[in-house]
Amino acid sequence: MTDPELARLQAEAEANGRRCVVGALVRDEQGRVFVHRRGPNRAWLPNGWDVLGGHVEAGESLLEALAREVREESGWQVVGTPRLIFTADWESDEDGTPNRRREFDFLVEVAGDLARPRLERPQHTAYRWIGPNDIGLLDENEGRDFGIMRRIVELALSAEPRAASLPSSVQRLGHQPSPGPQPQPPGSWGRGAKAPRHPRRRPPPARR
Repeated sequence: MTDPELARLQAEAEANGRRCVVGALVRDEQGRVFVHRRGPNRAWLPNGWDVLGGHVEAGESLLEALAREVREESGWQVVGTPRLIFTADWESDEDGTPNRRREFDFLVEVAGDLARPRLERPQHTAYRWIGPNDIGLLDENEGRDFGIMRRIVELALSAEPRAASLPSSVQRLGHQPSPGPQPQPPGSWGRGAKAPRHPRRRPPPARR
């Protein structure tokens, strides 16, 4: 996906009153996916497992925010062209008011010492590299993430390595697809989502 296409998606999200969020799915040479444990004092998902990522700041593009979050939370540098594999709308109300978000999750490659990530403490307290046989670790989130982490990690584990273009299996939920030639398969949940009230947006059964 090109920079202009990503800019269009970002502009559409902002026009719809949604703040953009990015997530980075990083794999090692064995194809395992990096996850880290959130600190016990976090407002959302304390002590739960998460991927690298966070909010897009004012004036940032999606990819600029992605690179910044990866650097801040791990010390690694994003290299190559990140691949968008998941998007979703979600809302949270930790402060008592609705916080509308649109999330963009990317499969990324990084440069740096994968054996020694620089955790952003105390926001994160531990890390793991997980493969298909370790996916049960994410059940420690106890459903507080609606099965989101397991879903996006499974997407990353099953993605083709070093693909040159955006795969047709980009998953989307909660917003209407924009006009254009790109395929729009069914979506799934974004990180931090609240269960929506509308039955059409009820999460699909978790692949556990």
